[in-house]
Amino acid sequence: MVLVPILVPVLSKSDASKSLILLLSSVGHAKECTLALSEALEHLADALDRANSNSDSEDDEATTKTHIQHASILLKCLGLATPRVALRKQTFTVMLTPWVDLMDKVVISTSNSQLASRPAANQLLEFAVDLVAALLARSQELPLADDDKRATKERLLRSLTESVTSLYPCLRPSLAIRLYEAQNPRLILRSGAEPGWEADDAVMSKAAGLLDDVPPPQGLSGSLALLAHSSNREITLSTLNAYQDTLEMHIEHNSCTDACFAFLLRFLSSPHTPSELDEHTSATFVRLLAPLSAAHRHPPMRLLLFRGLLAPLLQRTRLPLRLALIGDLIENPTFPQLRAAAVGLARAEVVRAPSVQAMRVFGPRVLRPFDASAVKDVKDFVESPEPAWLTEALLFYFAVLSADTENKAGLRDKDSLRSVERDLLKPLRDKLPEWIVELQDADSGHGHGHGHAVMALAGLETALERVDEVRARLDA
Repeated sequence: MVLVPILVPVLSKSDASKSLILLLSSVGHAKECTLALSEALEHLADALDRANSNSDSEDDEATTKTHIQHASILLKCLGLATPRVALRKQTFTVMLTPWVDLMDKVVISTSNSQLASRPAANQLLEFAVDLVAALLARSQELPLADDDKRATKERLLRSLTESVTSLYPCLRPSLAIRLYEAQNPRLILRSGAEPGWEADDAVMSKAAGLLDDVPPPQGLSGSLALLAHSSNREITLSTLNAYQDTLEMHIEHNSCTDACFAFLLRFLSSPHTPSELDEHTSATFVRLLAPLSAAHRHPPMRLLLFRGLLAPLLQRTRLPLRLALIGDLIENPTFPQLRAAAVGLARAEVVRAPSVQAMRVFGPRVLRPFDASAVKDVKDFVESPEPAWLTEALLFYFAVLSADTENKAGLRDKDSLRSVERDLLKPLRDKLPEWIVELQDADSGHGHGHGHAVMALAGLETALERVDEVRARLDA
């Protein structure tokens, strides 16, 4: 097929040449087209490998981008030509192996390039999916032996999974964010999904649709991504166990996290998910997800990690370990915002099931003494995490005192009431009005804006007033 090598250099310059090579691949002599396309793709993959190892000039960058574009078009052509090649004496698996190997090589060479853009990765993956789909369909049409059909399917799905593994890091389908937003529409004011997610989600859904009833190979991030995007396949406990090591590795190394989080979301939201997970699974994922829920750069993702994954995981953890894990989060020295949020988890835990056991864990951590004399500068104090922490601690105390009418947690004991009053409430009650006046005077005297600081203390004062109200009812 002498026209193929002539058309390749001008594919990106002429729509007519692109249309012509696509037409030739569709209706031309199948074997000759396949040979010519394979040779051209081989040259492009080698050129990309050379460019990846040495790309310094702008000319090299432009050439590499052109090679990526041409390789994508030729892969689409290969998907049109190869299914039409007549099967001779060899098995179908043997016949398709060189084509699939070439697809793998092109995908890897492209993904290794720093110039592989999101649209280019999307298009290349789409055409790889089309090639796999076409060969799968052809294998169903031919009178193949069962072993040949099975080997064909395994080989093609393996290649598809490896293609997803290579190209998924370039995509932004925002799957986890969209799943969480669909599950919690009342919490969402504005979607946190990446712009243009639709095209990436479409190609991943198309790829996942080829899985049928065959699970993808384990150990690859592409397998996680395909399962996460496969809406017709339930992620069960056995699925989680099979992929747990892969999930841990990718979350720990911050790779393929969108698929990992979506995988866990789908597992935790399944009606067949067990009410209790084994302690190793719970502890491992809480340890991995807790820092991300505080430090992730994307606020919607922080919400998803904390409320969508961390909290449900803790709910499915056996009681002693659950209390210990929440206690560790409250004492986390690295992320103050996580410590304050963890007090909310402790509050929900004790309100749901008040017990002396829970208060032995949470009481010393949450209702700890407050040393007002250590506050040397009010402005520094309100800009620290301490006001948020104290507000959460007071809300914890208020909620438990109000809900635990039978005093199962022991907070209504006279000794407990006395010690919390002496060590926490009274120091705050004595100093808060003084600090608020000090900040207001600073505003009026120097024109500095401390309104947000005053509001922080006002929130703390409101929480203290709520505690005083419930205390007054108990004393009445």
